[in-house]
Amino acid sequence: MTVFDKINIHNMPMAKGIWKTMGSNLTDVAQAICEFVDNAISNFRGNPGDVTQLRHVKISLVNLGTTIEISVEDSGTGIKDLHNALTLAGTEGRESPLNEHGFGLKHALAYMDENNCKWEILTRTEEDCRFNRFARITPPYDFDGMKASYEEGWPGELSDTGTLVRFTCPLEVFETLAQDTKTKRTFEQLVAILSEHLRYIYADILKRGEMVLSLSWKSSGMEHSKFLTPLLPQWQDGTLVELPDQVFNLGGGDVTISCRYGSICPDEEAHSHYIGNMESSGAEIRVNGRVVESGLMRAIWKRATHNVFNQFLVQVDLRSDNPDALPATRTAKNGFRHEKRKALNLFAWIQSNVTLPIRVSKEHELLRKLAEIMRHKEGVTYVQEEKHVFERDEVNVPVDLFVSRGNKVTLFECKAKRSSCLNCYQLCMYWDGSLRDGLQVEEGILIAHSHPLKVRRLAKVLSLLPGPDGVPRKIRLTTWAEEGVAV
Repeated sequence: MTVFDKINIHNMPMAKGIWKTMGSNLTDVAQAICEFVDNAISNFRGNPGDVTQLRHVKISLVNLGTTIEISVEDSGTGIKDLHNALTLAGTEGRESPLNEHGFGLKHALAYMDENNCKWEILTRTEEDCRFNRFARITPPYDFDGMKASYEEGWPGELSDTGTLVRFTCPLEVFETLAQDTKTKRTFEQLVAILSEHLRYIYADILKRGEMVLSLSWKSSGMEHSKFLTPLLPQWQDGTLVELPDQVFNLGGGDVTISCRYGSICPDEEAHSHYIGNMESSGAEIRVNGRVVESGLMRAIWKRATHNVFNQFLVQVDLRSDNPDALPATRTAKNGFRHEKRKALNLFAWIQSNVTLPIRVSKEHELLRKLAEIMRHKEGVTYVQEEKHVFERDEVNVPVDLFVSRGNKVTLFECKAKRSSCLNCYQLCMYWDGSLRDGLQVEEGILIAHSHPLKVRRLAKVLSLLPGPDGVPRKIRLTTWAEEGVAV
């Protein structure tokens, strides 16, 4: 084949187009702000330096009505390699596994400022201190050179060195903090939601004192500020299981795994975390103290989330300074790559070491409530769930609920939804078994959410027919609502 000439293809990415889509892997403002906090933590860990230094990250918000001015400042050592920091997928000299992808800073700015015009990065290193200067990087983000300059002094408030990122985002972007509700939230409510997210995501880091995180906000001329405390679950008494730390190789080197699990008390003041619902239950996995993914149930146990597990929580923390030993995360660090071997090995480890609570059906939940109500009824001397009858014949058929008033017995057949004709015959069986055991049955009760017409007709027919003792059975239909049981 004859080659006439070579073609040089110019495929420099178009920065303007890429910028508009670069932040699309983020879904809310909290995720974007966490990218800047992650960079600060990574800098702290990569430059331990003076142990007396206050490792502080300050987030400031100013409500301007249709837009929100946001700044994130840290007291770290500043950005030493601006070229790498502003390069997509730039991971040279990464300071911790939090710099896994090299996209965070750029993606977060693109999410907040789609028009690529209202952001700036200010940073100051120890070398800059000697020259009494700081570096300022301004938009637009471009692949063919960017605007940067050295300026005198340092506008930061926390330390002589550090990084300060400023940007302006539209109000509708800030409102993504409450995208799970149709109710319009006030600025103060959105700030409270952001605070909860930060306290949750960095709870272990804050608890260890590895970082101080503060939040300040200004609206309608009023200024507020606070230091954030870790958001921790409250465990139900006697349910917490804490496993000894294990060193385990997930496929790329040793990782120390900490794990504890149990049932939590729902936090009535929280917006999203530890509230005891399907979304917040399951496994919560952290990497070196930072939440990466939560709400895991199907990926680990191959079953859908269910309300019987609403208060079940597993907390796992993977500790390693070796990025290759840890499971790969998505570029937004809001989840693991589930198809990757190390993530699958982690899920298998959790499945092998964590005991799921026994799944209690809706019917059993209602039955337990009914039993508790019966225990407080006047004259009731004995209440038992699933008491056996036909014991003399060693058949041992369980009755849903067995209630005694002295020597007289009431039998319950319980259904969470609609009853059926078969349920009426089950009551007759319980009745006959009780008689065989020498018990005196007063009433058989079929309780359900509702009773079809044919069930009501059959109950009347069976109530006219005599039992083994020649006496007609008394069968009554009722509902959960009539018995005072909340469905």
